[in-house]
Amino acid sequence: MTMSNGIPEKKTKGRRKIEIQKIDKKTSLQVSFSKRRKGLFKKAAETRLLCGTDVAIVIQSPGNKFFTFGEPFVESILNRWQFLDDAYNPVVEERGKRTEEVGVSDGGGVGGGNGWSRGAP
Repeated sequence: MTMSNGIPEKKTKGRRKIEIQKIDKKTSLQVSFSKRRKGLFKKAAETRLLCGTDVAIVIQSPGNKFFTFGEPFVESILNRWQFLDDAYNPVVEERGKRTEEVGVSDGGGVGGGNGWSRGAP
């Protein structure tokens, strides 16, 4: 190691901040998606454990494959969210506002299992 002002210089750059932008290279895109998906699912599992919440995630890969993560089950959580009784539950109005704000559709019939599951392309 060489010294610069009494501080040893590193041989590698290490972790550094990257600019967030679309990845053009297909192999790099797939690797990045896979790593980020695993990290997202890990954070969801931690949230479930720490906060005692039910968690469901549905994500579509660049290759148009669906991946789901759910605790206890993706399907049961989505069914509860989709089929709330409008007449007796004031949360339905708030749910509608949230989905309109972020541009999420209110439909879907995506199922899943407990933990990791991989859907058809």
